[in-house]
Parts: sequence; C-alpha cells; structure tokens
Amino acid sequence: SSGCTSVSSSRARGARILARVAGFGTAFDPHMREAEPRGPNMMAVAIRHALADAGVSASDIGAVVSSAGGSRVPDAREGAGISEALGAAVPVTAIKSMTGETLGASGPLQAITAMHALQAGRLPGVAGFERLDPLLSLDVSAQARPVRGTRALITAIAPEGNCCAVVLVVD
Repeated sequence: SSGCTSVSSSRARGARILARVAGFGTAFDPHMREAEPRGPNMMAVAIRHALADAGVSASDIGAVVSSAGGSRVPDAREGAGISEALGAAVPVTAIKSMTGETLGASGPLQAITAMHALQAGRLPGVAGFERLDPLLSLDVSAQARPVRGTRALITAIAPEGNCCAVVLVVD
C-alpha cells in the first residue's frame, strides 16, 4: 500500500476529515539569488497551477498562509507572486512571524493554521507587522481578520528557487 488514503476510504473507516488538499502547483525560479527578478514570477506560476489543479479561481480563495521566512528576496518574490495571482484583496498571514523558522515543519504548521482559520472564520495577524513593502500590494495586518469561504492557499518559497502552492479546503 502507498500509505495514501482517499476521502471515500477515510469516511468508510469512520475518520473525521478536517481538511483536504484540493490542488497543488510547483515551479522553479532559477534567478532566485538575484536581487532583480527576471522572467515570470514563478510563485505566481505555482499558484496558478494549484488553482487550476483544484478547479477554482483566485476569487474562491479566502485566505493565504505564506511562508515569509524573513529573507528579503524570497519574501518579496513570494509576496509579488501572491499579489499577481490573487490580487490584493485576500488576507495574508505569515506564521513564521510567531514560530520562527521551523524548516521541515513549516508546511504542516501552515496547513494547520489554514485549516483552523477556515474553521474559525478568522486568520491570525502577522506578529510584529508594522508596514508593508511599498512595492507589494497585499492585505497584511498585525490584527486577526475574518476569513470567508472554505478554501485557503498555502505558499512556500525557498532561497534556492523552489516555489510551491497548495489549495486547502474544509468542507
């Protein structure tokens, strides 16, 4: 067995499904180590792939849980990609502002945050947030904000250029 479980087999064994991955996308930015971006924003490409894989549009996303690890260039590319793919109206948070860098645990912690935000209808704010880079157009706040809908986007970007996005759904 592969270890993967489908929704139907989970329900058949009586498991409570808290959330599910509806779509994912990946892309690679070979110029991530350069201060000036060249070519398309690969985070936006990964987000568009995830939306297409999930069969949803940008307007279906109620919140974004970004990786925003505190590195200037990757964070700027991630923010620009979110803005390009989703627009500026979707609330964005960054849990590393509260946890610090957790390396391999970052993705699961982002997924848990997204799931709880969708279930509670509130997205946590960004700890210590004061002002947004004027080059970015995002809905970021230090305060918790309402979340609409049942879908969230989780983004991650690595200094080496790997970009990924996951659409998470709570039913």
